[in-house]
Amino acid sequence: MFSLPALLQQIQDARKRLDVEFHLNETQSCIAEVEARLNRRLPEEIRAFYAQCPGFWTNDGLFRVLSMADILVELEVPAATSSNTKRHFPVADYMIFSDVWEVVLDEGNSARYVIVNSNHHTEEPVVLTDSLYEFINKFLREGVFEGEEVEGLYSWRKRLKKLSQ
Repeated sequence: MFSLPALLQQIQDARKRLDVEFHLNETQSCIAEVEARLNRRLPEEIRAFYAQCPGFWTNDGLFRVLSMADILVELEVPAATSSNTKRHFPVADYMIFSDVWEVVLDEGNSARYVIVNSNHHTEEPVVLTDSLYEFINKFLREGVFEGEEVEGLYSWRKRLKKLSQ
């Protein structure tokens, strides 16, 4: 299991290597606005992360963990032009929304959620994890794309998709 202090330290350690820049810290007011828009409280792990970190972007494929303000903007997009509903919203992207990782909230249990990716919206979503901390840790350790010794977010998705078939 990943702890928030360890994850925050990992983000700090990656600042030079990945050229991490943090979003402006508007998080507290935006958490309340996102929750009002969703008409539910965000899961504790997500709330705790955003209470300590406003989200960030990197030069690694222009990958970013969206800020609460960005999430709020995405939730305001009309449903006819967006896949967003009161059950899911984007939490990370790369190449400025070229591809998106989304949080899908459990309808029956407000504490549960999963993070999914649908490969540029070309395939059925694949559940990657039920932890924002694990997702960010995976990116920080292995990046977006695979390498000789790393799996990366896309290879992780591919492996999990095969396991689920």
